[in-house]
Amino acid sequence: MHIKDIINTDGVYIAFEKMHPSIWGFVYRDSFAEYHLIINKNLSHEKQKEIFMHEMTHINEHLPNKPYMVGLDMQHSEMEKAADLIAVQALEALEEEYLLEN
Repeated sequence: MHIKDIINTDGVYIAFEKMHPSIWGFVYRDSFAEYHLIINKNLSHEKQKEIFMHEMTHINEHLPNKPYMVGLDMQHSEMEKAADLIAVQALEALEEEYLLEN
């Protein structure tokens, strides 16, 4: 997957909300097939970027194939591990691209 596919936010609404420290972020699809990505605003800027990429990975990779996902304490599942890996790789690619441009 190309980095531009991950960060395409068409049809994605992003909000930063105060949440319990154990909740970093989540995404859901509404009845209009639009996605809502919620990120804990109490996290560091770096962690917010990581959570953004992680949740965008779910939108692009997992949610199109499943009508819904509900999960609590799923951080050890293969899907979550894969989203973490893609998020880290995407952020590294963005930082490298930024350095090359500047």
